Amino acid sequence: MLRRTFLFASAAIALSGCATSTNLSVLGLAGAIPSRSLKSFEQKHFKLDYKIEASPADLWQRLQNPELPAGVVSLGDSWLNLAIAQKLILPFRPELLTQVTNWHKLSPQWQALVTRQGEVWGIPYRWGTTAIAYRQDKVPIPITSWADLWRPELNHKITAIADAHEILGLVLKKSGYSYHAQQIANLPDFLSNLNSLHRQILAYSSDAYLQPLLIDDALVAVGWSVDLVRLARQNPNIQVVIPQEGTALWADLWVLPQQSKTQLSSALTWIDATLNDEISAEIAALTDANSVIASPQIPASVRGDRIKFPAAKILAESEFISNLSQAQVQERLQIWQNLPSFRQS
Repeated sequence: MLRRTFLFASAAIALSGCATSTNLSVLGLAGAIPSRSLKSFEQKHFKLDYKIEASPADLWQRLQNPELPAGVVSLGDSWLNLAIAQKLILPFRPELLTQVTNWHKLSPQWQALVTRQGEVWGIPYRWGTTAIAYRQDKVPIPITSWADLWRPELNHKITAIADAHEILGLVLKKSGYSYHAQQIANLPDFLSNLNSLHRQILAYSSDAYLQPLLIDDALVAVGWSVDLVRLARQNPNIQVVIPQEGTALWADLWVLPQQSKTQLSSALTWIDATLNDEISAEIAALTDANSVIASPQIPASVRGDRIKFPAAKILAESEFISNLSQAQVQERLQIWQNLPSFRQS
């Protein structure tokens, strides 16, 4: 699944139990909101015209369409800066944000993720990580760390997402640096570590990095937790881990496209509902990602899932990488493109 390739009226709202005939066009991500949640919302509020796209990259393409009818669009955090720069979305000005009554439940980390120069540009509703999946039936020593990817027995047995910021970032993490390190080409051993990892990789792929793991061409895959968790459910021989050094975090956000001006009241009602305890718990329990809200309704069995709920120490070492500066982005892309015999699909 091409999850996230890194690119550069304030009506009062009553969340009552009375449904109205109001409709709202929502463009969402496949599998992100449980069907149970959609039905529950419509019973309490109004009918949704809910359409989906297969990946965040597809949603980004749709958002750029000036004829887009949606009042709310799901957007990966990697595209937020570009959406703002291209004036594709509206800010949640204070008079609008007050109508998202569950905004206060979001931790400062989540609020900071979508705030630019004092203005809020999106509302996060779910999140995940970059993780490692491996064939535990064929890899005798468990994988727990980014450093394990350099093990000689994994030579040409690793597939990975074709994303410069993710791959260069994990090399930084393995060496004890931040994903946001400056002038990374000058860091001791960074380029040598990157090149040695590059030689370990069988293939990079945006949407086909999992298949080699199933047919024994690869023993390890580096990718997004939503993809890897889904694969592990299909094959009990696949183990998913979040490296102990910490990892990259990603989030999906609700944004208001420019065309949503006529649907703002309904849009804010929908966004607010996806942050309530009921739907937040359903996102965590019934999808492959986690909710941004720590709902008390999340079952204990789900809270024990160490992929959806990483250990506090690992989470403290993890970072969002969607707020790199332009200079950092350019340096990383240049290093990525200069890798010898670069392979991706």
